[in-house]
Amino acid sequence: MSSRRCFKARKTLKVVSYKGGKVNRRSTLTVPVKYDSGQNASTSSLSSISGGQYSCDSPPEVSFGADNDVGKTFHSKPKCGKLRLKKKINSYRNKKIRLGDAWLDVRNQLYLAALELQALPEEQYCIIPSCKEKACCRCLDCGPVHFMCDEHTSMIHAGGLTLHCPEIWKNNRYAPYKFGGMEVWNTEHNADHGYCRDIVVINKTGRQHLVKFKFCCHEPESVTLVRHGLWPASPKEPQAAFENGFMEILKYMFLECRASLKSICQAINWTMPTLSPVHIKDIYRLLVGETFGEYRKMEAYLFHWMLYLAVFGKSVQEQVLYRPPNHGETLFIEQSKVDSFLKNYQGKSSLKLQESCNNFQAGSSLRSKVKTKKLDETAIFGAGCRHEVPIKFFSLKRGEQIGNAVYLLKWLKQNFANLDIYLYYDIACTLESHLKVVCRIYNNYNLRTNLQ
Repeated sequence: MSSRRCFKARKTLKVVSYKGGKVNRRSTLTVPVKYDSGQNASTSSLSSISGGQYSCDSPPEVSFGADNDVGKTFHSKPKCGKLRLKKKINSYRNKKIRLGDAWLDVRNQLYLAALELQALPEEQYCIIPSCKEKACCRCLDCGPVHFMCDEHTSMIHAGGLTLHCPEIWKNNRYAPYKFGGMEVWNTEHNADHGYCRDIVVINKTGRQHLVKFKFCCHEPESVTLVRHGLWPASPKEPQAAFENGFMEILKYMFLECRASLKSICQAINWTMPTLSPVHIKDIYRLLVGETFGEYRKMEAYLFHWMLYLAVFGKSVQEQVLYRPPNHGETLFIEQSKVDSFLKNYQGKSSLKLQESCNNFQAGSSLRSKVKTKKLDETAIFGAGCRHEVPIKFFSLKRGEQIGNAVYLLKWLKQNFANLDIYLYYDIACTLESHLKVVCRIYNNYNLRTNLQ
C-alpha cells in the first residue's frame, strides 16, 4: 500500500555538529512521521514514538528521512485555511465590484436630480396644506425641499425670530430673503422698559444673523442673552452671541475628535452656504478667550445638577424644587424615615471604648454637627454585598454618625431576616462596642468585624 503523511505525528531529534573532534553546535529538528495507510492511523504511530506497546501484530513502518521514500507518492492533506482565505478574498472582491457597478448605473440620474434641486421646481405650490399659492421661497434650515409662499415664509419664521435663513427665487436664481421688519427680542422683565441694541447671533449651523435685543440696566446684557438661550461672547457689552446648539457642537468635536478650536471654526466656515451674510469674519477670536472655557464649566455644573435631581429627586432648596424620587425606594431609602430615626436615636458611643482600638473621629456626634452645620447634605451612606453590588443608600445631613450604621443594620435585619449578616465596616470596632453597651439588639445580629 502507498504510504501517506500524518500531520499530527512528529518526532523531535537532537542534532549535534562536531568540528575538530569537539561539539560545535547543538540544535533540535522536528520532522513528520510517515506510515502506511493500511495500519491504524495515528494511534499506532504515536504509540511507536512514545515507546508504548503496539496494538497490531506488526508495527507500522516509520521513517524520518527522504531516502526511503524514492518512487513513492504521498497524498497531502488539503490546506483548508488558505482555501478559505482565498474564498473570502474573492467574495469581498466580487461584492465591491457589484456595489461599484450599482453606483455607476445610477450616477447620471443622481447628478441630474441634484442639479434640478438647485432651482425652484416648476408648478411648485406652497407645502402648507391650506395654501393654494405657488411657492417662491425655500428654507434649507426647515428642510431640503421646504418650499413656501411669501406670506407663510414670514409667518412661520416669525419675522426672523427662528434664526433661519430662507431664500427667495428671483431672476432665475436664489437670493437671501428679507423680512418686512426686524423683530425685537425681549423678556418679561424688560418688556415695558429698557434699551435696544443689535447683536450678531450665530446659530447652530454657523450662520450669522443681525438681531435686535432689548436690555435693561437692572441686569447685565450677558445674563439677558442667556435667558434667550444664547451664550455671550464676552461678559460685558457683548457684540456677538452663540446659540447653545452651536456651542454643543464645538464641545463634542473638541472632546471626541480632539481637533483644535481654530480647525473646527474653519470647518464650520466651509459648510456655510454662499448666500449667508457675514458680519464677523473670524469667530475663532471670539471663542479663543474664556468664552468657550466658561461655557464648558457651565455645562459641567448643569450636568451634575441635573444628575443630582435625577438621583435624589430634589434640590438643595427642598422647599422650592422638591419632587418625589423618580424610582421610589429602589436604591435610596426614604430620607424622612432616616431623619426620624436619627432624631429619636439617643445612643452615644463611649469614648473609652473607641480609644481601646484607635481614636477614630468618624462616628463622633460633636464633630458631625459642628463641621457640617452649613451644609444641607454631605454625602451618601449605604451598603453593598461582597460582590460589590449596591443594596441600599441614604443621604447624610451631617458627618458620619454611629446611628447611620445602626439604622442600616436594622434595615438589613428587617429585610433579610432569614440570612446571617456579616458586617464589614472600617470602624466596625467602634460599632461593635457601641452595640454591646447601648443596644440590646446585639444578640440578634451575627457580626464579624473587619478593620480596614
